[in-house]
Amino acid sequence: MAATVVGWQFEVERGPDWLFVRVHGLPEDEAVQAEFAEQISALLERHFVHRIVIEMEGVPRLSSALIGQFVRLQKQLSLAGGVMRICGLSARCEQALRISRLDGHLAIFDTREEAVLGSRPTQPR
Repeated sequence: MAATVVGWQFEVERGPDWLFVRVHGLPEDEAVQAEFAEQISALLERHFVHRIVIEMEGVPRLSSALIGQFVRLQKQLSLAGGVMRICGLSARCEQALRISRLDGHLAIFDTREEAVLGSRPTQPR
């Protein structure tokens, strides 16, 4: 299901015990970016789940406002016993998280499958 929510373009898919949200684009307006956590929370409530994979392949960069929204959403879900995982970040987006020193605090995975499993595949030796 595709949805445009206050400047955000989301593709929402429901799986067993998970909500998958593929994000497209990054609104230029930082006030709209600052509503990301609120919009995702509303989707979670609407679907009666507390486990989400946010797929970021369609987002060209991460602003500080959006990174702050990830932290806010992570805390909110953690307090409710939920789980947030992020996948599909570009190298540029991963670098933004490293620079902000949040790469170790957010659950980041390459693919949706890895995010659901919660672990990265082992590297061949």
